Amino acid sequence: MSIPPIVLSDFSWEAFATLATGLSAVAAATGVAINQMKITRQQLENERLSLRLALFEKRYAFHLLLARYKAATRFQKGVSIQLQRDFVREARQARFLFPAVVGNIVSEIASLGDEYQDLTPEKDASDKQIRQDAIERRKGIRARQDELFKKFDEIADPMIRIDI
Repeated sequence: MSIPPIVLSDFSWEAFATLATGLSAVAAATGVAINQMKITRQQLENERLSLRLALFEKRYAFHLLLARYKAATRFQKGVSIQLQRDFVREARQARFLFPAVVGNIVSEIASLGDEYQDLTPEKDASDKQIRQDAIERRKGIRARQDELFKKFDEIADPMIRIDI
């Protein structure tokens, strides 16, 4: 069984108009779909950039707090109780902003800060040996915190950038 050839003279103008209209509608729908896909991609990219910006802002705010904390440990007589509380509170949240290794560093810095604060009464003790031990332990804590500050900077600094 063979298919008879199509003879163009057998097409009516109505059939041609119907076919042309159908093809035009399909082409237009395809164009709209492609355009919609481009718009959706752009919206996803905008959302991704918005989330990156929000993460950057939170990481940067923590970085500023850490810089204040670091300055207080190095250049002031000590960290104020309020700054220590703020830092400990933000350190708990830092584990959600940074990878686990950075969160662990921050947690250790905070716990060392608490330990340092706890040694304040001993540092002022009347017993010379207790006072000397407390001062040495506090020096050790500051040295360890300095190591951790450097480690934080090495690991977290690249994360505190907004490369687009």
